[in-house]
Amino acid sequence: MNCKAKGNRIESAAIKLLISVGYKCCRSAASLGEWDVIGISGSHVVVVQCKANCWVRKSERLVLEAFKSPHNCVRIEWRKDDRKKPRIRTVKGDYEIDLKTIPGIKELLESGKIQEN
Repeated sequence: MNCKAKGNRIESAAIKLLISVGYKCCRSAASLGEWDVIGISGSHVVVVQCKANCWVRKSERLVLEAFKSPHNCVRIEWRKDDRKKPRIRTVKGDYEIDLKTIPGIKELLESGKIQEN
């Protein structure tokens, strides 16, 4: 299995789901930034770190937690295990957000297309 191709597929699937609920998305290719996917809606910004079969390692999580963002920015870890639905959880930071209150994310959780960890 080509790890780069697998990561690209997971990021593309995340983008497809975010677009389906109204976000405009872009991808940071080649691991050049802290976040793999950035999605923007009328009310929120979603930044996503995608992983396959594991959560973000502690050293990387500390960098994500230290990332300064505005209050309407939702920081998400997106985990896709083989042959299972994606799971998400928020990255801790200056403030906590309930994912079920975020437009778009709420719909994805309710539809069962993604699961909250």
